[in-house]
Amino acid sequence: MKKFEIGKKYITRFICDADSTFWMEVIKRTDKTITYIEEGETKEKTRKIHIDPYCDEEYIKTASYSMAPMFYASRLLKEEI
Repeated sequence: MKKFEIGKKYITRFICDADSTFWMEVIKRTDKTITYIEEGETKEKTRKIHIDPYCDEEYIKTASYSMAPMFYASRLLKEEI
């Protein structure tokens, strides 16, 4: 299973604008949550880790609205690959 790793940066896109991307860096993690900082932010955020059974990887939802961006553990920022 692909998991989020501390110190790695992950990238995602907005649903309504595929040309807009942003990244987040994982600061801390437990088995059930990750703490991260989004691009351009200084405040740490903590979110629950979900498992995608079809892709066998972890993901997080950045908010609770329907079009909120989601980060997947397989989508590393290119400089991190």
